[in-house]
Amino acid sequence: MKKYMFLMLVVLLFLSTMPLSVSAQSLYKENEVLLKLNNGYVLYSDQTMPYVDKNNRTLIPLRMIGDLLGAEVKWDDKKKEAEVGYNKVKVNFTEGKKYFSKNGETVKMDTSVTIKDGTIMIPLRYIAEAFEMTLHWDKINRVVELIHPNLLSTKAFSHFDEMENRDDTFEGQFIPVKVEFVKGKTSDENKLLVSVRNTSTTTIEAEHMHRNARFYSDPNTEMGIDTHGYTASSGLTGINEQDIPAGAVFVDTVSMKSLDTSFDKHIKYLIFNYFNTKQ
Repeated sequence: MKKYMFLMLVVLLFLSTMPLSVSAQSLYKENEVLLKLNNGYVLYSDQTMPYVDKNNRTLIPLRMIGDLLGAEVKWDDKKKEAEVGYNKVKVNFTEGKKYFSKNGETVKMDTSVTIKDGTIMIPLRYIAEAFEMTLHWDKINRVVELIHPNLLSTKAFSHFDEMENRDDTFEGQFIPVKVEFVKGKTSDENKLLVSVRNTSTTTIEAEHMHRNARFYSDPNTEMGIDTHGYTASSGLTGINEQDIPAGAVFVDTVSMKSLDTSFDKHIKYLIFNYFNTKQ
C-alpha cells in the first residue's frame, strides 16, 4: 500500500451545521467518564453522554447499545421498561427498579435505569454481565472500557481497526482528555480540537502517533478520516508533527468542512482511536 492517508471523506462533518450549544453539551468533557469500546473512544453522542451515577455505576444510553453492539432494543413508554436482545439473550430493565430479568430470571442490581434529559440510561455493568462482555475501569484516567468482538463490527466501522505498523506496546496509552468545538467565521472554518495525553513513560517521536476516526450515522454508512498508520505525502492531518514527551498532551485539530451531499446525514456518534506506529 502506498504511503498516503486514506480518506473516506476529505474533510468532515455534520457538526459544522449544528448549533454550538448543542455540540458543546454533547461532546466529551474533561474529567467526565470516558467510554472506550474496544479500540474506540466515544467523544460525542447526540444523546446524553455516559456518566457515573450516585451509586458509582456508569450509565450509557439504551440506543447506543443497539447502535454500536448490534443489539435489538425496545422501550415500552407505558411500562417504563427497556428490552435488550442479543445472541439469544433477552434482558429487561424497568425505570427506577434495582433489578432486571435475564431470559425471565430476576437479577439484583445496586443501581437502576433512569431517564436523563429524555435519554434512557442503562447500567453498563449489568449489560456487560448479561451479554458476557469484558468490562475494565481505569480509575486514574476515568476510562470505562467495554470489550467484545462484535462491538463496532458493522459496515460503518469496516476499516476502523486498520492500523498498519502499529506498535502494540502503546495500546491504550493515548487517551483523549478534552474535546472542544471551535466555531469559525464560516462553517468551513469550524474545527474540533481533541486533546490527547501520552500516558506512557516514553517520548513519542514526530509522525508516530496516528488517528482513525468514525462519524457514525447508521450501521451501513462509512464516514471517517483516517491515517491507517500511513503518512500522507501532502500533509500530516491526524499525525503528530512534533515529539510528544511522556505525560504531555497533543492537540489534534480536525477541520470541519461540509460533507458531500451524498453523505449529508445526521451524526449520532464520534468515535476516535489513537495509536503509535513502529520506528
